This record gives sequence, structure tokens and C-alpha cells, in this order.
Amino acid sequence: MKIKMVHKARSIEHYLHEDGEKIAVKVEKRIILDRAEFVKFSEDLMGDYEFLKANADISGETEKGERRCIRIDSEDVSYSIVVDLDGYTWARSTGIIKKAR
Repeated sequence: MKIKMVHKARSIEHYLHEDGEKIAVKVEKRIILDRAEFVKFSEDLMGDYEFLKANADISGETEKGERRCIRIDSEDVSYSIVVDLDGYTWARSTGIIKKAR
């Protein structure tokens, strides 16, 4: 799938107001957070989070040229946050996937 990704977005609010590049991504792992953790993450995407550190090896491209990403979800939120760590332990690039209702 192709989604808009924003490099070094500080928060979801920042992401929404920035231009980004549509790139092909492949979700390699899904992490489910409770609502409070998800909100904290969405307000500080460049913060220090154990769930990102534990998955820092998920980076690079697939053989099809898709960026390998992590999908962050919460059961009661209408969107998912997709992050490309690019070898780091924080969200280097961020995208959003709206959930189907």
C-alpha cells in the first residue's frame, strides 16, 4: 500500500499540516497500545518508547522496494500510526492509515 509519510513529524498534529511523500510500505509488525499510551505516542512521535526500541531491527526495504514499517494501533481509535524507524529507535517517518468502520 502507498501512504503519505512525513519525515521527523513531531506529532500527529504536525503530520497533518506537513506535505509528505506517498511511498509504498509493508507493515511487518502490529503493536496494540491502550488508549492513553496511544495518545501519548501520537503527541510525541519522536519520543523514547520501549516498544519502538524493541523493534529497531525492522527497517529497510523489501525486495519490492516497500519500506518495512510498524503499525501502532489502539482498539478505540479511528486510525493507525505507521512508522518507519529507518534503523533508529524513534519514528523517523510517520504515516496514518484510517481504519474501516
